[in-house]
Amino acid sequence: MKLRGEANHAGTTPLNMRRDAMEGTANIHRNLLDSVKQRGNAVCTMGKLNLEPNAINVIPGFTDFTIDYRSYNDTIFTEGKSDVERIAKETALQHNLSLEIDMIVDAKPVHFKPYMVDLVENEAKRRGYSTLRLPSGAGHDAQFMHTICPTAMIFIPSINGVSHNPEERSDQTDIERGVNVLQSCALTIAGIES
Repeated sequence: MKLRGEANHAGTTPLNMRRDAMEGTANIHRNLLDSVKQRGNAVCTMGKLNLEPNAINVIPGFTDFTIDYRSYNDTIFTEGKSDVERIAKETALQHNLSLEIDMIVDAKPVHFKPYMVDLVENEAKRRGYSTLRLPSGAGHDAQFMHTICPTAMIFIPSINGVSHNPEERSDQTDIERGVNVLQSCALTIAGIES
């Protein structure tokens, strides 16, 4: 998304005369987070933000930012995308800003075949490992491969729950268990006893 307002001097421009693109962006972010909390079963992230002119003493006249909205519930995902557009338009109008919306990706929720999820869970339990079914909020290869072949995902614990971060670490035992489950699933699908 892009918001365009008017860059102006930070010290001499009264608040009621500003067309502050950053204020509009911050309000979009806050309103989206409030909307997601009310709706539930979704997440929303503004992960990338650029502003211009990016100077200490100048009101930002332009922002370029991303909104990443996710839900594994089809209805909430569809309604949430509408919320994003509605909130952005209302906020831009309220702050006298022009708005440009570019949808880069529209990755709908994926629902794995139940027998594949059952397979992963059964193979883990057969080995004596504890299991927990949970939806993945991350977009992995399985999200795209499921249109070609049945897929499921195997997650292992990350130390302190850190994921998709250079500090992500997992215990060697948990890594080995994940590989064992993957091997068992592959052998079962291939019709080979594991």
